[in-house]
Amino acid sequence: MALIWATLVLIFIVYALYELLNNIQSRKRYPPGPKGLPIIGHLHLLGKNPHQDFQKLAKTHGPLMYVRLGLVPTIVVSSADTAEMFLKTYDHIFASRPHNEAAQYLAYGQKNLINAKYGPYWRNMRKLCTQHLLSNQKINSFQSMRRQQVEFMIKSLKNEACDHRIVVDLSAKISSLSADLTCLMVFGKKYMDEDLDKRGFKAVVEEVEHLAATPNLGDFFPFLGVIDLQGHTRRLKDLSKVFDEFLEKIIDEHVQSRDQKQSKDFVDTMLDIMQSGETEFQFDRRHIKAILFDMLVAAVGTSATAIEWIITELLRHRHVMKKLQKELEEVIGLEKMVKESDLENLNYLDMVVKEGLRLHSVAPLIPHEAMEDCIVNNFHIQKGSRIMINYYAIQRDPNIWPGAEKFLPERFVGSSIDIRGRDFQLLPFGSGRRSCPGMQLGIIIVQLVVAQLDMLIAAMGTSATAIEWILTELLRHPHVMKKLQKELEQVVGLERMVKESDLEKLNYLDMAVKEGMRMHCVVPLMPHEAMEDCVVNSFRIQKGSRIMINFYAVQRDPNIWPEPEMFLPERFVESSIDVRGRDFQLLPFGSGRRSCPGKQLGIIIVQLIVAQLVHCFDWELPNGMQPCDLDVQEQFGLATSRENPLMALPTYRVNNA
Repeated sequence: MALIWATLVLIFIVYALYELLNNIQSRKRYPPGPKGLPIIGHLHLLGKNPHQDFQKLAKTHGPLMYVRLGLVPTIVVSSADTAEMFLKTYDHIFASRPHNEAAQYLAYGQKNLINAKYGPYWRNMRKLCTQHLLSNQKINSFQSMRRQQVEFMIKSLKNEACDHRIVVDLSAKISSLSADLTCLMVFGKKYMDEDLDKRGFKAVVEEVEHLAATPNLGDFFPFLGVIDLQGHTRRLKDLSKVFDEFLEKIIDEHVQSRDQKQSKDFVDTMLDIMQSGETEFQFDRRHIKAILFDMLVAAVGTSATAIEWIITELLRHRHVMKKLQKELEEVIGLEKMVKESDLENLNYLDMVVKEGLRLHSVAPLIPHEAMEDCIVNNFHIQKGSRIMINYYAIQRDPNIWPGAEKFLPERFVGSSIDIRGRDFQLLPFGSGRRSCPGMQLGIIIVQLVVAQLDMLIAAMGTSATAIEWILTELLRHPHVMKKLQKELEQVVGLERMVKESDLEKLNYLDMAVKEGMRMHCVVPLMPHEAMEDCVVNSFRIQKGSRIMINFYAVQRDPNIWPEPEMFLPERFVESSIDVRGRDFQLLPFGSGRRSCPGKQLGIIIVQLIVAQLVHCFDWELPNGMQPCDLDVQEQFGLATSRENPLMALPTYRVNNA
């Protein structure tokens, strides 16, 4: 009882001091926002999907909004043009990440690339990852392995489709494929689920995402962190022990077998770097484990989710599925599977993937931190503020995306919008300094798997989440699925599977992936931290403020996206919007310094897997379910995945593949 009273008194004293400081600075112009409550601020306004709550609040208070989460000043960004200011114009101020208790325990004191504070250490880590681990040469070196693993999955689905005609748990299939691809690239071999923990890779990664997304009192009231009122710290310590033992075992295996290996995986490469002493900082096992943790969680959580969402949309939109299958038949034919080399020829597949990533942002909220006071749009943003980029809002903004809530891959016809962080209306991999470094691989895998599944569908799902959402939209919009299949048939034909080299020819696939990423932002809220005081749009932002970029709001902004709630890949026809962080209305990988460094890898993975699934299979919903009845309920976490598994019935459609 005494501890409770002492805690309450401490909270009151800290709050009183906070209010005193706030009153001293009240003359400075802060962005508008809702009225908060004493002590907790605006925490009471957030539910289980905060990116959607922020989007609703932004409709009243504007795209640049101030909220206080406990004692943490937070700026929420919900439009493409405002996101561009934070991720491009003032990127040098907002490239940092705020303190995060989950990353402290799971990522060895925030030593991972995703959560590291901006500075020399982060710059060196990103350089290491982009030059040695995620370079185009390194990505291409694993092409045959990716083809082999995707073919294994397709053959497994083919057997189930031909022999048993059973309903398939696509969520589980996609997650398993994503884990296998990651383990082979990073660790050099597959690991069984029980090698990590008796719960398996997916369950453990889901717990990581759940804990990272759960509001933690220690993050909002730092002085309460040591008390651990929620038991949050205890669970994080248990999880960190699971990962640490697994990663130590992997490193030990590589140290013992290094002289006997002919080819090098990511662990071998990092061990070489550690022994060479070439880095500008002391690079040891902790740094290797922090990077491995990033790659494992990101691959199992994001690529699989993206694929699942895209397949969901294809099942909901049968005309899109048929259109995609027609493309696959024309490009690839029904006698072979999709190869990565086919992807460049599958234009409708590209549109489907874009649209899936637009609708279902795998990481809808990405946090940044202001490193100094500044002024943005005449508003003051103080040093230390959190900046939350709401990718969900941006990619469903009806001002950017007409019919933003609809799945319309055709919206990308004639559109130059890309998903690599250049176009700020579609940023599934973020943009700028903190964009995803594995983006290209992610895009290839998503496109390849979706195309392969889509082809199977006419003859007889941070990348896994994107794929799952894109597949969800394809299932919800059969006409998009058919259009994508048509492109795949034209570019790849029905005699083989999709290759990575096909992806650049699959324009409709690119549009569908963009639209899927627009509608379903895998990371809808991305926090940044202001590193210094500054002024943005005439508002003062103080050092230390959290900046929340609401990608969900930006990507569903009706001022950018006409009918933003509709899945319309065609919105990207003749559009130059890209997903690599350049176009601020579409930022699935973020933008600026803190954009996803793996975005190129992510793009490859998403496009390739989506292409493969759509190309190789016809898809039906189970038990006579209609496309309009397929749910799109989200489960908020590090990656915003489907709340329920994506279930569908495949029919193999490729000849002799």
